[in-house]
Amino acid sequence: MAQHQGDRLLQELISFSEGGVSYAYRGIYQGRPVIVKKPGKFGATDWRKDYMYNEFIVLSQISHKNIVKLLGCCYETEVVALVYEFCPNQSLHYHIHTVDPRHRLSWKHRLRIATEIADALSYLHTATSTPIIHRDVKPWNIFMDERLTAKIANFGLSISIPPGETQVDSDVIGPTKIYSSPEYFTSFQMTEKVDVYSYGVLLLELLKGKPPGVPITHKGRETALVEHFSSILRADSDNLTQVFDVFILEEGNVEQLVACAHLCFKCIRLRAEDRPTMKEVAKELRKMGRCSSYPNF
Repeated sequence: MAQHQGDRLLQELISFSEGGVSYAYRGIYQGRPVIVKKPGKFGATDWRKDYMYNEFIVLSQISHKNIVKLLGCCYETEVVALVYEFCPNQSLHYHIHTVDPRHRLSWKHRLRIATEIADALSYLHTATSTPIIHRDVKPWNIFMDERLTAKIANFGLSISIPPGETQVDSDVIGPTKIYSSPEYFTSFQMTEKVDVYSYGVLLLELLKGKPPGVPITHKGRETALVEHFSSILRADSDNLTQVFDVFILEEGNVEQLVACAHLCFKCIRLRAEDRPTMKEVAKELRKMGRCSSYPNF
């Protein structure tokens, strides 16, 4: 199938403290570049193999323009390999946090990307035969194609809600804690709203331009980005300029940024039942896009 080129990507697609779940390589398949993914350094005999098999099962039954496309798999060798479309413009994390001004995302692009991710998550939650929870929504798991179209990737932790059920019990192995909803680590009972919370943190990262794990100093004390944002919004929802990345604030469109901040706040509410659905989030973002002063949103 795909030929490994030995051209190791600069990062593991997903990392944990004990090592990589999977490694990604560039390859060529039917004359076009692809990504070939195989289990990490601890081999294919432990749960990493199950992780990749789960990803294969999920991606083989879904199709959306903002979800990375699975092109094939290879079980003929000792090590399982999955083959995906190649997204040449790195991860969303890179584009949010790069210091290279040529690659910084304008507000126009951030709003479009936020809408694309919301559409994909809405599809997973509502348009599949059983609702699929991604469980690890974060900028590292969003890849950008040649047109900077967002593609959600890394479905190894995804889980489906059984027919007739509204939630599913699960362990907490794997997801990145700073993007995970409070109930994820307390009740172990998940609904689609865990993705909504993670999406809200991602949206806040797009607005602020800082990773949620980096403390924010405000009035002499350090707080986490989510707490800092929530406290500002509760105190003065009409004066949110300190929340936004200076780079996008200089573009104007403050009214639109504030509307997006309020939507973000809804997504990161502590009670899952108080959060909107991803379908509602996507609808609101598309409305913002239509009202944008930018042409061809």
